[in-house]
Amino acid sequence: MIESQILTLAKQNHQPSINAIIKDCEPLIISIIKTFDNINFNYDEAVQEGRLAVLNAINLFDESKSVRFTTYASKAIKNKLLNYIKKLHTNKTAMLIENLNEQSDQTTLPSSPEDHLINYEKLVEKLEDFKKNLSDLETKILSLKLEGYSYVEIATELKKTNKSVDNALTRIKTKILRQEKK
Repeated sequence: MIESQILTLAKQNHQPSINAIIKDCEPLIISIIKTFDNINFNYDEAVQEGRLAVLNAINLFDESKSVRFTTYASKAIKNKLLNYIKKLHTNKTAMLIENLNEQSDQTTLPSSPEDHLINYEKLVEKLEDFKKNLSDLETKILSLKLEGYSYVEIATELKKTNKSVDNALTRIKTKILRQEKK
């Protein structure tokens, strides 16, 4: 249990008090990380994010409220981890979209309506070829992701785990890269 006196010293940037609070909160951080067991992320980075959340909680905690510090820190850790995971998966999606954009950037602009129609037909043909390489699940997941659904929303919609959604998007990206090399 974190004592009020240690918390007061920590708020005054007393490093040994800050270290003691972070050490006391370590099991809490680990237990909260374990609640995200079906999501793909770097464990050490998640622990560090949890520690940063505790540090931030020390500075923002208001002792005049009728809430224990550990309760406050717990909520801060959960929120920090959710933001970390969201950012992590947003970066993966951005890379996927960037690969798609790079492929479309390689297409030259048509100089005439006939060229435009030819390029359009080639693009449709390329898309159809690519769709043949996707499973039904991958097709559904890609469609939902491109519509702006989050991993959790896709998993809920398709009654799959977040990990399944993540794996499918990884396979799609790999297939895009393979298609690009052709």
